[in-house]
Amino acid sequence: MTTRRLLLIVLFVAFNFLALLAWRRHTETETPSISYSRFLNEVEAGQVGRIVIRRQTHVEGEYLDNRGRFRARVPSNDPDLYWTLRENGVDMEIDESVSNVALLAALAPAALFVGLLLRRRRRWIRAGNPIAPAPERRETVGSL
Repeated sequence: MTTRRLLLIVLFVAFNFLALLAWRRHTETETPSISYSRFLNEVEAGQVGRIVIRRQTHVEGEYLDNRGRFRARVPSNDPDLYWTLRENGVDMEIDESVSNVALLAALAPAALFVGLLLRRRRRWIRAGNPIAPAPERRETVGSL
């Protein structure tokens, strides 16, 4: 199996994997988004039961009265937010993890770039252009 064919197979599998993840995320029921002020009003009214804070700026939560779930963007520098949540009995969880899709998306360009460099290097060597040897080091004897 040639390197080119192997690279095409790997790219095909990676593309299909990412497409499957995107499709699954799209077909999941979309959680309604609410504004930050509405989020605070509902917390202060005692209507929010549990939340998960993701990456300090995204909140996903559940209402107490079985109205379902919600999501909201919150400022990362609001010192009163945690106090307000605690004061109103909201069960908090903090999730700082990076999703696998985000990690894959971040690493894919670098991996592709390294692969293309290696492929170009192989072609260059096959064309009769070996990598130039390092220049010789001349040692000089200093005067005493």
